[in-house]
Amino acid sequence: MAYKYLLLILGSIQIIVAIIELLFPQRIFVIWKKFILSRFYQLYGIIMILIGLPLTAYKGYLSLVIFFIALFVVFSGAFILFYPEKIRRSFNESEEFFNNKTIRLLVYFEALLRICAGAVFLTACWKTFYN
Repeated sequence: MAYKYLLLILGSIQIIVAIIELLFPQRIFVIWKKFILSRFYQLYGIIMILIGLPLTAYKGYLSLVIFFIALFVVFSGAFILFYPEKIRRSFNESEEFFNNKTIRLLVYFEALLRICAGAVFLTACWKTFYN
């Protein structure tokens, strides 16, 4: 029963965030950069691990796809915890290296990945718990 709400909430949040990213890509990049430079960034890594771990045990519709998404989230969280300076440095270099159009395309790509993950979560929730 808990997976029902977890999938529903995560899927909805992913799609809402992706829509915001599609509407304001330049502003989102600036927010990303500020967040990565903040002291709460490593807390984000812990949250990613805590959210991803239960998803690895999900059994239901699209469970294999959700397992790989969860695995990516957990490993990303661990990478954030162990190597925050590498991520900060790459963000600083990307702003110097990429122009505004390329940054916008990167944000669009990330939004597309979020929409896909959100759709997988919502579809799994629907097929597993409402059919």
